[in-house]
Amino acid sequence: MFRRFTVTLFVVALCAPLGVRAASWQELVSCVPGGSSGLSGADFATLRSSAHFGGLLDLLGAARRGVSVPRDPASGMDPRGETDRGVTALYGTREELSVLKGRFDAAKIKAYYQGKLGAKFKEIAIPGAAAMSASKGQTLALIGPDRALIGSDKRVKAAVAACAKGKASNAFFKVARSSEPVWFAGNVSKKQRAAIAARDEPDMANLHAMRGWARLGEGLSAHVDLVSDSDEHAAGIERRVKQRMDQLRGRTSVKLLGLTAFLDATRVSLGGKATAVATVLAPAQTSLLLSLGPKVFSALK
Repeated sequence: MFRRFTVTLFVVALCAPLGVRAASWQELVSCVPGGSSGLSGADFATLRSSAHFGGLLDLLGAARRGVSVPRDPASGMDPRGETDRGVTALYGTREELSVLKGRFDAAKIKAYYQGKLGAKFKEIAIPGAAAMSASKGQTLALIGPDRALIGSDKRVKAAVAACAKGKASNAFFKVARSSEPVWFAGNVSKKQRAAIAARDEPDMANLHAMRGWARLGEGLSAHVDLVSDSDEHAAGIERRVKQRMDQLRGRTSVKLLGLTAFLDATRVSLGGKATAVATVLAPAQTSLLLSLGPKVFSALK
């Protein structure tokens, strides 16, 4: 569990200085059906101005569990071109839905998936959308020329209906720092806490929620809050995070990849029921992190 927090902190940090207005995010958030356990947002239109954007996409792709947004330029949905921003909803521990905003050519996208899936391609009847099968058993639905939904068939159908109503709210969006180009907020369920406790992590089993944001200027800064249900439990989480970071510093793979510098740049502090994990990286450290790509995940697991 701590590995996912640490990696999320590094991944979410790779962003740009300015985000879109909350009202613009709301157009996408209103399409997310109820029952989600977390929500994240990425402002690709801002991010793609960075020279590091390609490396960021590789790292984000390696971090995903579930829904897969195409990064092939031929797809007509590439974040380097057509997709300007998106929100991804977590259900349980998997990403099951992404809602995208951009400039989408339905004919180009259909041709892409026909070529990719061959005989397995099919058009799907969903009222109010042009829907089709996508990679990895997912469903893709286009709502007009500027919105796309991709994920499990169940979630996409519910999302199309939610988009039509345009009134859905999301508790995670309300607490997220959506003024940043990358942000996230989510809960840890009772079942997940029990699983953490079963792995002999009693302090981390008291984690109830997490939220984070980041920005990039000359260097990089990011912030994640690990939220507990009491000051006492928060102190236990702070203690365990610091202990785990010390253990990672002694790991050979971490040393060989130069990740010790990232751990040294990360500060852990306590504030009421929340344990704050914050990092500030210099430009050279940011470049090194991106050059490592998915190797970061294997080193920290």
